[in-house]
Amino acid sequence: MAVLVLQLGVKYDVKPLVQKCEQLMSEDIQLEHAIETFTIARRYSLENLMDKAGNLLACHFEDISKEASFRDIDEETLIYLLRRDHLPLAELKLFNIVLRWANENMGENTSYSEVLRNIIPLIRFPLMTAQEFAYFVFPTQILPQKDVIDLFLYFNSEGKAR
Repeated sequence: MAVLVLQLGVKYDVKPLVQKCEQLMSEDIQLEHAIETFTIARRYSLENLMDKAGNLLACHFEDISKEASFRDIDEETLIYLLRRDHLPLAELKLFNIVLRWANENMGENTSYSEVLRNIIPLIRFPLMTAQEFAYFVFPTQILPQKDVIDLFLYFNSEGKAR
């Protein structure tokens, strides 16, 4: 109901109505509707609501990633979440979640590299161990060869360049 009223408030530029809708929606964000709430907040530039829904999504990112609806999350929302510094996940888990999302969002003639073009730079590979990178990331061949070499050099630098 609040969403319909919000849409009317935006359509007719009734700022107090939009603010009241944002306030009401912010007070009652449910985890099962957090992605939808975040998307609405982003669509209408409701920063406060976007922050609250984003915080909820970030805190429960791993749980949300296991839901079937996670595959429907748009790239922009995923990027927003990955840019947050406080996702409570190890980087390898994050990488695997991103791979699963990409797998669900790939077309017939697309590659991981294409689907993840804007997302891979947000994965902090240096936070992984050399073994994690070698066994789980390298075989996917998602990264350009130069990046792979740079990361292997980093992992083998023994703290000199770190």
